[in-house]
Amino acid sequence: MQQVQRCGGCDGCNGCNGCGQRLPRSAPTLIEGTSLFAGCARIVGMFLCGWGLAAPTNVARHFRELTCWQLTRNLKNEVTRILKKPVFKCNLRSRENLSDAASSARRNIAEGFGRRGHKEFARFLNISLSSLKEVEDGLIECLDNEWVTEGELAEALRYCKRATVATTRLRNSIKDKPDPPGCT
Repeated sequence: MQQVQRCGGCDGCNGCNGCGQRLPRSAPTLIEGTSLFAGCARIVGMFLCGWGLAAPTNVARHFRELTCWQLTRNLKNEVTRILKKPVFKCNLRSRENLSDAASSARRNIAEGFGRRGHKEFARFLNISLSSLKEVEDGLIECLDNEWVTEGELAEALRYCKRATVATTRLRNSIKDKPDPPGCT
């Protein structure tokens, strides 16, 4: 008789009560430097929980590990640095709008990561992309109003572009993937 190991529970399968997956000790193992992309994308000891296959990419276990979140965090910090200029003390509405848009881009990535399914996460990434466009427009407005110079905006615009690319790539990589079992 082959020994089996049940998972300790993950959001995708509720302790294998949802998907009923039982994994023999001969189940696929995690190879150093790779990750397993599965329905629930969870690892049980050295075994895979769910129905996926090995893939040569990393699976983030926390939203802080996502490149797009890191870039939106850097963008928010850069926007905050710009908004400390004295000219923004007189332009409270513009300052708040730009700050809120930069925060929204980051927060929506984090919130979407906490959702159970790929499609729902992709929806939050779309919202984040809209916020990034709002940040870009707000930065251009600051330049048009001569509140900042192009040199002062260069780093923020660079982070905005990089965050947009990273978020778009993540969204495109998950938007058509089926949701894990139990994530309807």
